[in-house]
This record gives sequence, structure tokens and C-alpha cells, in this order.
Amino acid sequence: MTSAEVVYFQDSLAKVQYRPLCYIKLKFQTEQSQIITENLKVLIAEKNHHKYKVGSIINIKYDSKNLKNISILGEVML
Repeated sequence: MTSAEVVYFQDSLAKVQYRPLCYIKLKFQTEQSQIITENLKVLIAEKNHHKYKVGSIINIKYDSKNLKNISILGEVML
């Protein structure tokens, strides 16, 4: 588990199971000190959009063997 900075956030205006589909780009540092920037598709309730403003720091989990496998705690990833 680590923290990541939100460097891009956009609501796609599409809904999946009544939740907005959003595009997020995160920047974080791995245990091996690599700086990773990753694009994600996430279902985020509109009431939580304020948590993902550009510059916000959020908690994530990632698989050190597969850096494409990232999850934002408490959100539905696609």
C-alpha cells in the first residue's frame, strides 16, 4: 500500500450501474523507487469526486510484480 498523486481526473459522463465512469491518472513511487504514472478507469460516486481533484493524494494498493494492477481503496476499478 502506498499513496499516489492525482495528476488527471475526468468524468466521462457515462454511467455503469448508476455510478459515473471516470478516468484518473496517478503518479506514485514504488518500493524500488520507480516513479510510475498510470491511467485508470474507475467508477466513482459523484459525491466523492472532490477527493480526486488534481493534486490530491490518495491511498492505493499495487502489485509489485505487475504494476498495471492498481486499486484505489474503496472504489470499483474497471
